[in-house]
Amino acid sequence: MPHGHEHQAYIACGFENRQVVKSKLMEAERTFPEDLLEAILSRLRVRQLLQLRCISKLWCSKIDKGSFIQRHYQTQHDMLHQEDAIPLFCDKPSVFGLDEDPVQFYIVSKKLDNAILCLTPDLNRDSSRDFVGKKELFNSLICAGVVNGVALLHWKGEYFGLWNPATREFKSIPHPRPNNPDNAKEGIANFLGFGFDFKHNDFKVIRSIEWMIRLEDDWERTYIYEMYSLRSNSWKSLETPPSVPCHCLYMRETVTDGYFNGVHYWPASEMDDTFTSREFYMFTFNFSTDVVKLVDPPPRVRGEGPKWEWTVGKYKEFLAAIFTGRNEEDNECVFQIWVVTKFDDDDPAVPVSWQNLFTVGPLPAFDGLWFNAFLTENDLLLTVQGGEGATETVGGFECALYSRTTGALKRMGVGLGNCLRYVESLYCFHKKNE
Repeated sequence: MPHGHEHQAYIACGFENRQVVKSKLMEAERTFPEDLLEAILSRLRVRQLLQLRCISKLWCSKIDKGSFIQRHYQTQHDMLHQEDAIPLFCDKPSVFGLDEDPVQFYIVSKKLDNAILCLTPDLNRDSSRDFVGKKELFNSLICAGVVNGVALLHWKGEYFGLWNPATREFKSIPHPRPNNPDNAKEGIANFLGFGFDFKHNDFKVIRSIEWMIRLEDDWERTYIYEMYSLRSNSWKSLETPPSVPCHCLYMRETVTDGYFNGVHYWPASEMDDTFTSREFYMFTFNFSTDVVKLVDPPPRVRGEGPKWEWTVGKYKEFLAAIFTGRNEEDNECVFQIWVVTKFDDDDPAVPVSWQNLFTVGPLPAFDGLWFNAFLTENDLLLTVQGGEGATETVGGFECALYSRTTGALKRMGVGLGNCLRYVESLYCFHKKNE
């Protein structure tokens, strides 16, 4: 084996002797071109790179460099994507309002060899957290987004925190305090999106506040949008998007991977007074321009009736829309998967062409059946409620794996909440990723 390959294998296998490793790393500095050395390091796991950081200040600066952090993340993503093996970061049932410790999450892989991540020690190390003395928050956090290996945790759109499970770093986000509009009832906060601003190397969070404004003899619903920036560690108000009939607009939190290429997408529905007729909308938020836009959804949902629901996510490397159709008479569900085939030339955040890729089902709806995530290209992770063979889980909700290849629906015996694609990274919160 050539000397360079011996060194690469040595680094990947362990770090038993600090002095030996230090001398070999210094030798690597002299032997390898900088770009080749970075290419080798970018294939290592985060825990191995964290050990290498301790060798010297020089290696610490190499690994902490923003360009390397981005390169490492992209390499890890590409390696997993090539194997159709990007795992899912999932809520564990214990976080849904149950008074128990510790706070844990699942990492679910396509082999179903699930790992458990414990948040509690990292929360305890964050001295500035908003969760001190608030047990109901501490044990009711859910994961609302995963971007660049960083998870956004929140409680009812009010309290937020950023967590990198690979580096064990947690940062609480300052509690937002919106200004109340005149003649308004207490606002209802809704988390909308989490993403990364590539232009400014910044993590951002967007949420809406729903207010009921008192008119002369009636109430009208309106929305105010706010954005948090990690670089400034503060919230700011955003310009309201183009007008839609807000009095009957229902904003839906996206619980799938609604973040795509620096833009977050989420659905909304217009309902009449009886909540039986719907019109569908799609909103976008560009994390580099801080602009909220109203765009057309796929044509399939225009004018559809109340038995259709939809959400936004990813299928492979496509932006996707997932529609759930319910036939109450036969108690069956179908899932239609649409993907974007073209974006606007002048505004790459706006989809202009969609394709109906495939349909799953009909499947038995049991007492409820919902789409959760794509575990692989051909395996859908669904949430089932009740039905024959149900396992006793928190709230009666159980995960099931549907194979498009075999047509089999396999119950997993565990309940999961939000499931989002996760690739570990070195991104940090207490220094700029530059």
